Amino acid sequence: MGNLCRNARKRSAAAFLAVVFIFFTLAGCSDSYKRNSKQTLEKLDIASELLTNGDLRVTETWCVNLEKRQKTYSNIYKTFEKNIRPNSITNFAVYDLDNKTKYAFRDDIHPEAVTGLENVCYIYNSGNKTEIGWFMPQIKSGIRNFKISYTIKNIVSVYQDTSVFYNAFVGENFTLPITELHGSVAIPSGAKAGSVMAWLHCTAQSNLTVSSSRITFTAKEVPPKTMVETRICMPVSLFPDSDNKLASKALENIKKEEETWAAQWAQKQKLAYIVGIVDAVSGVILAIGGILLFLLLNKKSKPYETNAPEYTREIPESNSPGGIANLFYFYSGGVTEQVQGRIFSATLMSLAWKGYVRFESVEKKDFLVEITGNEKNVPLTLSEQEFYEMISSVASETGGSFTMRQFKAYAKKHYQYIDSSIQNFLQQTKKEIADRGYYERKPSYLTAATLGGIFSIVAAILILFFTQGWLLYLSIGMLISGILLLIASNRRPRLSQKGEYDYAVWQGLKKYMLEFSRMTEYGVPELALWEEYLVYATMMGISKKVCKQLKMVYPQLNDDAYLNTNFGTSYLYYMLGHSSGAHGFQSAGSDFGTYLGTTISNISTSATRLAHPPASGSDSFGGFGGGGFGGSGFGGGGGGFGAGGGGGVR
Repeated sequence: MGNLCRNARKRSAAAFLAVVFIFFTLAGCSDSYKRNSKQTLEKLDIASELLTNGDLRVTETWCVNLEKRQKTYSNIYKTFEKNIRPNSITNFAVYDLDNKTKYAFRDDIHPEAVTGLENVCYIYNSGNKTEIGWFMPQIKSGIRNFKISYTIKNIVSVYQDTSVFYNAFVGENFTLPITELHGSVAIPSGAKAGSVMAWLHCTAQSNLTVSSSRITFTAKEVPPKTMVETRICMPVSLFPDSDNKLASKALENIKKEEETWAAQWAQKQKLAYIVGIVDAVSGVILAIGGILLFLLLNKKSKPYETNAPEYTREIPESNSPGGIANLFYFYSGGVTEQVQGRIFSATLMSLAWKGYVRFESVEKKDFLVEITGNEKNVPLTLSEQEFYEMISSVASETGGSFTMRQFKAYAKKHYQYIDSSIQNFLQQTKKEIADRGYYERKPSYLTAATLGGIFSIVAAILILFFTQGWLLYLSIGMLISGILLLIASNRRPRLSQKGEYDYAVWQGLKKYMLEFSRMTEYGVPELALWEEYLVYATMMGISKKVCKQLKMVYPQLNDDAYLNTNFGTSYLYYMLGHSSGAHGFQSAGSDFGTYLGTTISNISTSATRLAHPPASGSDSFGGFGGGGFGGSGFGGGGGGFGAGGGGGVR
């Protein structure tokens, strides 16, 4: 039962790791404002000043983190759109804080049509878009710091009842995520306390502070393409020199518009809060439900309890190593390629034990397999008969016996026959125990669990995609539940009660062979009986350990002369020989059974490759803030100067 417990623990460990991986991976994504961007504006400081003529002087300090990509970085830029007139941005300058260099200004160059520029800044007008940018010395990766300054002409609109500054310092098409933003707008002197109203439009975590002389605003972890926009209403008297004066009033409409946007944002935040609670609770319920179903399915699929003895001393009759291997390895992944090698060698040894073949020593540390016929008049099982016919065909071309080299040469010449015989042999091993009632059909609830797991995973992916992560925890819960269902249902049906009993009997035989030297109450079988024991020890992959114990219990087995006299034509001679290293098998770090299995497996694999070559192969073997008086930023807006602007790194 040890393998069963280990497999159950492995499934539980795999399920636990899958749950932890999914949770931390997706939960971590929920706070990832960078959205896998390789360029990040780690810090953006904006210091701006409104002049009495309605112009805005801006100084920005950029700290840009550039991660390695396929091409180098050279060009950083920012664009302005909407209601912009040619030449409304002037006095653009760039200072490289890292290299202590002031960049030369080039007027109206096409930034995507030039190459090789360094230490140059520019203004490029195209249609309704103005781009300001600069070319730095090329860099593969690293952190760069710049200070830029520019002036926006006539940005303030002076109405009859208020003066309006409406500007997006970060446009909705700005492609860089911003880790930390600090901004300020200095207002011309003369405003009385309470006469200045301001609003901040930003859906990231943000804050606005308003006084009669300036506004300040901050934002954290601003995702790409997220606008940071300010709107300020000030006394008309602060801008006597403006030539952008209008004959209408605007203050009441602006206040109503901002109140509407703030109410809409508050409603959206309230809805997001409710959805967030539902999302989190649903995710937890689904995850817990998946865990409970996982445990329930494991319990329902638990093997039957048996009253089989702990040790099996007598080998059950009417069996073959190939047939029993399908039962013995049922809970260990079935008959894998490694197990096939053990079956091949054990079957050849079983033929020798039953008197159909014998082994003869030859020179160069090799041996012959000689076909002897049915010397003991012992019947063969279906798989043994198939294997015997195959090796008899091999021996027929080499005088009735063959070495492993001759077997390999025969397989290279008759690869289709060897491949077909091996496949028939493996099929016969399954047929030998097919009608013994060892297996149960796969329960319908496991099929339902598989379909449910697939549905949950697909639904989770679709929800993540279409909601853009809004229902994150619901998706996590569905993923966890789906993966747990797939893990729990992706298992072989358990054995029947009879199959479980016989499985325990053969496991008991393995335990007995591994521990017989310490079990005085059972007694030690006669040495001659170990020929059959070693057939099944080879199938179980424990022949080397058993042989080591045999030499301890039977000291005479350490004498090569004794072995040669009593077991010279038996595989025991090759498995137990010591001074010659069993003709090199043990000295090579292996044993005779492993050597046989590996050799025949290689022959089988080569024959299969030749019989079924690949098509192209060869033939080789935030919320509402402030009512205009400060607080957090909120959604809405988008009508200010530069609101449609962008920017990034080329």
